[in-house]
Amino acid sequence: MKLPLIAVLLSLALPAVAFADSLYVISSGGRRGFIDRQGVVVIPPRYDEASDFSCGRARVRVIERGGDDAHASSWGYVDTQGKFFTPAPFGDGGDFHEGMARVVREGAGAGRETRWGFIDTAGRTVIPPSFIAVGDFSGGRAWYEFKKRVLFITVFDLFGYIDRSGRIVIPARFDRAGDFSGGLAPVTLKGKRGYVDTAGVMVIPAVYDACGEFGWGRAPVRQGSEWGFIDAQGRVAIPPRFDDARSFSEGLALVRAGSLWGFVDTSGAWAIPAQFEEAGGFAEGRAPFRKGGAWGFIDRGGGIAIPPRFTAVWRFRDGIARAETGGDWVYIDTTGTIVWPVPRN
Repeated sequence: MKLPLIAVLLSLALPAVAFADSLYVISSGGRRGFIDRQGVVVIPPRYDEASDFSCGRARVRVIERGGDDAHASSWGYVDTQGKFFTPAPFGDGGDFHEGMARVVREGAGAGRETRWGFIDTAGRTVIPPSFIAVGDFSGGRAWYEFKKRVLFITVFDLFGYIDRSGRIVIPARFDRAGDFSGGLAPVTLKGKRGYVDTAGVMVIPAVYDACGEFGWGRAPVRQGSEWGFIDAQGRVAIPPRFDDARSFSEGLALVRAGSLWGFVDTSGAWAIPAQFEEAGGFAEGRAPFRKGGAWGFIDRGGGIAIPPRFTAVWRFRDGIARAETGGDWVYIDTTGTIVWPVPRN
């Protein structure tokens, strides 16, 4: 069973563009398939693993079994019509972002490492696998990892950024690197966090102990034990006074005061007082919250839109959201009515 908090944080980490497609992954009889907005099965459950659609493609996997043991698997992508393709000869890959997906070529033999590159939605290799590790594309950039070794000892391990052609546009000089949002990406230098622009200019100095992505012109940052928010110029927008904070979505940011979570607006004023055991960010006017071990949704006024009765929930997109109850997946609309499985009369 998936942990509820993991489901919520995963849904919050994905940008809205990743959910631009109109099919939704389902689980039935231990297999994955896809439904449309009305709950009609479009691609029957026949995969052992499946991701949500992005850029018109969903990553899927079928495990080939011998007797009772799984011994091999094949993976690839399907389009919204259910047409499958595998980007051979790559060993695995990720979801599509900005029309490209990262893929790996497995190493073989002593001293050979796996290498990562990118394919397009047709499965063509756009960037040959030559990087130790890469991130997903965001803002036309993807981070890459560069290591230098001497006699199998790592001398340094640094991160930079490539463009959509695979050209290095920001040389590897950071201890860590994150995704771009609002034209800026968080990076780590000497244990501190700051932000660079797409040209690699350090726009906001690395002075923070932790930071998050920009949304609504604000980014959460931590100095010491308290969280606040800065604007895109690095100025303090909301002074640090929270015990934890998440990025803004739909004009509100999730923050923690003591052991409880609530929401503030872009000025830092409380929009929904801290009162929840756990919560997630807003999407389509709904935010998940946990009470008594179960998850439900609130509206932007803080009222309960869907009472807590699920063991896990995901964000809303195009009016429906995935939820888990009793180990089973369902899809609900913004009122909490189940749209899949389709209720029997």
